Amino acid sequence: MNAADGIPLLLIGPPQERGAAQAARRPDLVSSVRAAARRRQEETAAARGLETVRRYLDRQFAFAAERCAPELAEVQGIAQAFGLDPRAVFDGLHASAIADLATADGCTAWAAGGREGALLAKNRDIRADLWALQAVMLHVDAGHPMRAVLCVGSLGAPGAYSSGMNRAGLAVADTAIRASSYETGWLRYFAMTRLLWECARVDEALDFLGSVPHTGGGSVLLGDRHGNVAAVEFAGGAPAVERADCVTRTNHFVAPGAAPAPGPADPNGSSSPARLRFLRTCLEGDGAAPTAAAAAQFMAAHAGDDAALCRHGDGDQVRTVSTAIFMTQTRELLFAPDYPCLGRWLRFPLAAFAD
Repeated sequence: MNAADGIPLLLIGPPQERGAAQAARRPDLVSSVRAAARRRQEETAAARGLETVRRYLDRQFAFAAERCAPELAEVQGIAQAFGLDPRAVFDGLHASAIADLATADGCTAWAAGGREGALLAKNRDIRADLWALQAVMLHVDAGHPMRAVLCVGSLGAPGAYSSGMNRAGLAVADTAIRASSYETGWLRYFAMTRLLWECARVDEALDFLGSVPHTGGGSVLLGDRHGNVAAVEFAGGAPAVERADCVTRTNHFVAPGAAPAPGPADPNGSSSPARLRFLRTCLEGDGAAPTAAAAAQFMAAHAGDDAALCRHGDGDQVRTVSTAIFMTQTRELLFAPDYPCLGRWLRFPLAAFAD
């Protein structure tokens, strides 16, 4: 593929310093991050006014203070640097749970294993007003055994807010799926970040995810440089794990027995099954592991309105704002920073940055 060299946003130090470094590296976007945080507070104000929601968020904060110290420290650094209230940033990360804002997000992701490691890809579908805050960030902590983690995320949000890969070659990505209920436990973004700092293989990641409680909602896809892949859904209770040569997820639960969330219709609900069917058709092929070039081609596909993996939108509508393709064997990220159909690709070699 004809991909230009990419330069990640460099964040150095322990978690709180890396969080604060976001604002130092992009001072031009400080006001935009504040505006996005203010908008999220306004959108969730009614839900946060309910006693049941306030108690839930208090339980979540107490849980994070006890079990998620590094991730919470990163949030505190972000809040301090952007001039935000740390608790408001923390509560905002739970917007999907407290106000069903997960209905405003989409995403299509898959992971395929092979003899030359796993390939993990994700189309990130979010609201257009958040597009400018997207960034590829290189987290470096010389005092941590993992040393370096490369993440696709958003300014104002911690760690692996969308996807990422660590120095050992473990890659993770998520998709938004509404749950029927939310519990006290690990927020998905915190869990993904912890996996990247502590796990080298898919089996280790699954051991962690199976040993802790979760808030619920969404899915996480995993791949490592040994060719192992897995998908994990958080419909409720214990995580539902799928192990296969290739795993795929969009925005509805597919694990046996998983119930759809009640409430207002999900704007992505009509397209999610069609996207999943088209994605699986693309990956069937001749049985060989897909190449990065092939992945880039079908992630850019416009297969009809519902089945299109590259999703365009008008105004402030949800749209595909990027495509990430993680090559775990070589520890490289191929990244399209806008619609993948435009064919503008950047290459981020984690080994070159971290070794």
